[in-house]
Amino acid sequence: MKDEQVKLTEEEVVETLEEVKKAFDVLEFAKGYNDGVFSPMTQNTLMKNLNVSTMVPDRQGIEDALKNPSNNESQLVSYSQSYYFSSLMYKRNLEYIANLPAFDLEMTCINATPEDYKSNKYKNDYKIVADFLDKFNYRAQFKEVLWNLLMEETYYGIFREFETKSVLQQWPWKYAKVTGKFEHGLLYDIDMNYFLQGVVDLDCYPDWLKKKYLEVFNGDTNKYRPSNKLNDRTGKFAQWVQTSPENGFWCFKFNPKHSLQVPFFSGMLPEMAIVPVMRRLQVDQSMAAARKLLVSSVPYLKEKKSSSVANQLAIDADVLGKFIGLATQGIENAIKVLALPTEDIKGVEFENTDKDTYKNFMAITSSLLSGGKVIFSTDENQNAIETQLSLNLDELLAESIYPQFEDFLEYNINKRTKKFKWKFRFVGCNDQFDRGRRQTEAFTYADKGVVLPNKIASSLGLNKIELERELEEAQATGFTDKLMMMLNVNTMSPDGAGRPAKDDADLTDSGAKTRAKASNIEKGGKI
Repeated sequence: MKDEQVKLTEEEVVETLEEVKKAFDVLEFAKGYNDGVFSPMTQNTLMKNLNVSTMVPDRQGIEDALKNPSNNESQLVSYSQSYYFSSLMYKRNLEYIANLPAFDLEMTCINATPEDYKSNKYKNDYKIVADFLDKFNYRAQFKEVLWNLLMEETYYGIFREFETKSVLQQWPWKYAKVTGKFEHGLLYDIDMNYFLQGVVDLDCYPDWLKKKYLEVFNGDTNKYRPSNKLNDRTGKFAQWVQTSPENGFWCFKFNPKHSLQVPFFSGMLPEMAIVPVMRRLQVDQSMAAARKLLVSSVPYLKEKKSSSVANQLAIDADVLGKFIGLATQGIENAIKVLALPTEDIKGVEFENTDKDTYKNFMAITSSLLSGGKVIFSTDENQNAIETQLSLNLDELLAESIYPQFEDFLEYNINKRTKKFKWKFRFVGCNDQFDRGRRQTEAFTYADKGVVLPNKIASSLGLNKIELERELEEAQATGFTDKLMMMLNVNTMSPDGAGRPAKDDADLTDSGAKTRAKASNIEKGGKI
């Protein structure tokens, strides 16, 4: 009896093939495989390795890497991370710059007329802006990005929107490369091999990446072209795929003038490598200076007898050894005893001619760092004006990154609004001098009738929307009336109040010295 042949219809064949394809689906296989290896330990390892890859630094290795930075980017990043964890000087400097920007936001509609501000279209778009800023904690998110920029120079992020929050999800820098630019910033490609580690959960990433995963590992081909438009960055090369800000992929760089991923403070790495050498040298010098050498002369026989041997000592070696042994028992270890068979030997002391070798080296090294004058100085003669000037230079460095964050907000907000578009600007630093200056400036203008809501809000650490809400709440709850008496009392001139303080430019030489040293405080004055 012959086996009967089963004949399938065309629909049944297609259905069967679809089932087979589904059974061997790469994504489903990956999920099934990973389900067996996921654990808190593996996830913790992934989190630690996301942006940390340290390497034991050595001076020669650092210098070799700096000679050819384009081929040693990963090595230089690893050195930077190592010194962050091992050198308090390097760490404090990085943290100082990372926390210096205030990220005080000013915003202005660039295409609205006076009549537009009362229209429903403007109000609707304004609400879109407000909702975006409410969901996205730009101050905290951008500070985290800046910290990574100082450590690694480049931050690869994915903008994720959830029901109540929007965040930047970091993509591992070892699996990404900058590959282009557009009008608002940089473009980058990612290596999908990151998901082949066996412990990476695809569900932790956007659906777009899941789709690209299937395309890459199912053999779908899309021609790779660097010139692809933002809405058509679908090309791939091997396991590398293009990404687009249209899908939330955004790249920040501390120095966008070049494409190298070389940490900003890499130039300090050779000096940091010398620090332990100089520390050891200073210790050796100090230990040598603390020691003293006592030398005794052992005489020769003065009268030469016929039976005596030339250069014979006047004391037996065994007896000499016993005497030296007794002497060393009664003195400190820092004092050494030596007996030499020569005449007129005197005591020897070791003098440390450079007691501040390590101190001077550290002073020079710290002065090259940002914030060196502020956070590392031990100079008693440093005055307030010098400190302020040093701080101003550091502020310029920190604020140089602001335009990239402004571009991020403009791109992501303006593509959501219908008609009206906004310009965003970050200002200010987290120091009392800068914030006080901005507050004085804003309220001085207001006193003269020039009310600038953005300037007032940013000087208070708020954006215009936040200030509006606080004022509306205060007025609606009657809180403003309750504060009037306090405000009136506060604006009264206190007894004995003197004339207003002069600007620095109007001070005499002696006045500048007094203000710089703050020597008038003990007399009841102000800096």
